[in-house]
Parts: sequence; structure tokens; C-alpha cells
Amino acid sequence: AAHDHTTNDSNSGAASLGTSSEPAMRCWALDHLLFSTRTLSCREVWASLEADPASAAAGLPNRACPSDHLPVAAAFAFSPAPRLPGAERAALAAHWEGMKAALGADKAALEAGGGGGARGAG
Repeated sequence: AAHDHTTNDSNSGAASLGTSSEPAMRCWALDHLLFSTRTLSCREVWASLEADPASAAAGLPNRACPSDHLPVAAAFAFSPAPRLPGAERAALAAHWEGMKAALGADKAALEAGGGGGARGAG
């Protein structure tokens, strides 16, 4: 956590906004936006704490930013998903159909009480 929420203001019982002698922020971690470069490319990101030197020095929360959480945002551009060439696509489809057939045989064997299925249980 970026802020120790156990530090209370003795007058109100509310969490301190960094006005005491206790440092408001001992450490911080940035939330992450995870994406795949396969179909997205990052165009822009919202600046983090380093873009606000006063808040970086004072810590969060503070008078300018009363929360210990900063929003994260990014702008992405979509790109079409890559496609397999025809021969590779056909081979993958055939493999998939074989897997479905084996699964169907396993299911039928289990329902019939045979246990092992098409691949055998050993």
C-alpha cells in the first residue's frame, strides 16, 4: 500500500492527509495495465507520480491529491489479429477436430463405465 492507513488524526480519528510529522508515504507501487502487442499498440500513457514533483516529495495523500491512489490510464490503437496461412490453419483445424473426437471417445467410455477412454488410463 502506498499509505499507512493506520496513522490516525488524534482529533477526528480520520486517516492523516500527510500533515503530521509522520511521512505520508513510505513507498509506492504503480498499478499495471496489461495488454497484448498482438492486437494492441500503446499510443499514450497517463503520467505517474514522477510527473508531480511536489506530490512525489511530500508523498500521498497530500493537500493537492487527497487520495493515496493515482488513476492509471492508457490509449491504445487496435490492430487486426494475425491469421495463420491456409495450410497451417487447415492443420490446426484437423488437430482440433482430432482432440474433440478423442474427448468425445473419453466421455463415452466414462459414461459406459469403461474408465480408460480412447487414450487409455494405463
